[in-house]
Amino acid sequence: MHGGTNDNRPSILRFVSAFFVSTAAAAAAVVSMIWGLGHSHPAVGLALFIAIVAYTAFTAWAAFRWLWNPMLAPYPPRTPAQDAVHRRFQSFGLGIVNMGGSIHVAADDSYLHLTPLSIWRTMGARKASIPWSAMRPVGRHGRAVMVGSQRLVGPKWCLSLASPASVAGDSRS
Repeated sequence: MHGGTNDNRPSILRFVSAFFVSTAAAAAAVVSMIWGLGHSHPAVGLALFIAIVAYTAFTAWAAFRWLWNPMLAPYPPRTPAQDAVHRRFQSFGLGIVNMGGSIHVAADDSYLHLTPLSIWRTMGARKASIPWSAMRPVGRHGRAVMVGSQRLVGPKWCLSLASPASVAGDSRS
């Protein structure tokens, strides 16, 4: 067990609550701005654009702060080995957070290194290095592992390395 990954429910509840409140506020703002567009207020279009960008940024920030980062907190980033396999713009999902096409990944003998795109890091997403020993393969397709109590879904080329059968003589379970 890796501290903090077992019970992420309070963070999920906080995120979902904030998401619904901010969605309601954004919907109210959009409706009022659309009404304003019909009444020829010149700055309403710009205000609508700013509101949509702010809503998107808040949602991303909240997802990283209350979901992604707490789930990966036990796995601080480490420098990948020189012989690590690197791929850019890979899709990963951790719990209810889907990071489609926005993770740079490196896989070496000891760790799966996850680096969110710089725009997501600017909004608070942290890098992580998850040891293969902390992963338990689930399913038969090699695309999902359990990390603590969270399901990590990603490309088969790297997650299949969490399987004990993938490395001859490896003692991982």
